Amino acid sequence: MKNRNLLQLFFVYAVIVMVFSSCKKDDVEPEDENIEYHKLGGFYIANEGIQNGSISFYDSVKDIVVNNVFQNANSNRALGKYVQSITVVGDKAVICVNGGNNVVITEAANMKQVAEITIPSPRYTLEIDENTVLVSSWSDKIFVLDIEKGKILKEIAVGKSPERMIKVGDKVFVANSGNNFGAGGDKLISIIDAKTLEVTKSLNLEYFSPVAFAKESDNYIWALCQGKTEYNSSFQIVGQDPSCLVKIDVAACEVVKMVKLYEEKHPANIAITNDKKDIIIGGGFGFVGLYKMPLSSDKISDNPFITEACYGFSVNPATGNIIGLVPALNGETTMIRYQPDGNEINRYQVGVYGNGAAFKKRSN
Repeated sequence: MKNRNLLQLFFVYAVIVMVFSSCKKDDVEPEDENIEYHKLGGFYIANEGIQNGSISFYDSVKDIVVNNVFQNANSNRALGKYVQSITVVGDKAVICVNGGNNVVITEAANMKQVAEITIPSPRYTLEIDENTVLVSSWSDKIFVLDIEKGKILKEIAVGKSPERMIKVGDKVFVANSGNNFGAGGDKLISIIDAKTLEVTKSLNLEYFSPVAFAKESDNYIWALCQGKTEYNSSFQIVGQDPSCLVKIDVAACEVVKMVKLYEEKHPANIAITNDKKDIIIGGGFGFVGLYKMPLSSDKISDNPFITEACYGFSVNPATGNIIGLVPALNGETTMIRYQPDGNEINRYQVGVYGNGAAFKKRSN
């Protein structure tokens, strides 16, 4: 999650000592440059990188990771600074390169580039249909893209520094983070009509920096408000705002429940387990462990069910397995696959600052 205060985050993160066990799966080179990765039934991993990001692929048939799959498919072309996310939409993959101010569209099967669109600080992609996506941008806009034609259709003004989005029925909810670790901040969720692609309502929250969503049902979603840390010019902390979970009634577009999390800790991501029993929170610089809260509860667990400092994590929608991405201090990242209960399955080496996975077909 690169942002404008990255140096401050590295300073905070540098005090965390992480110890990695052995038994990592080695990455391999593809046997065929025309390999169709998704026929292998796995998933892609976005690696932010430092100067140049990359994409890895987990092959669930061979239980291995293939690194640099975009570079391998495109004559060793670099993606650019800070690969923030990858999203599979139909037969295409949409890659947001935050520091490079570009969105790269590839064939999902083989990672071969088909288009590139200039967008300032793109963050995340949301599918509207197989040809149309929304891309959040730190220019305080949502860009509507035709990924078949590789062009921008429309720009939608929203709140400050929008992050993740979620579509439920004909409503799209946009988390406006306000550049969450800075002195600013936002408390706004923008709601877009998925048919007209216009903002129809804004939901003002009590807590700073909504960054991510999880769907409980067609009736309710949860938003994670990350809170914020304020620093002075000497990188000293001068203020904190707490993190919080917010339950939203989709039809009414109203908050129905709030669960305060931490005064001085700021998780970056949220998911709901496949059995729809628990919320998982974690991720981001400086936040150690993944924690669960039963949907019926009003309190997050005091103890993490996964103890690693996952910079990013994802839940496999096919199996419920959890994909944790744990960087060393130099950014080299270990991907750990966990069973839904948190028991480790295996470890693999991916790229630098791996932050999330993109799923399509059934995978392990």
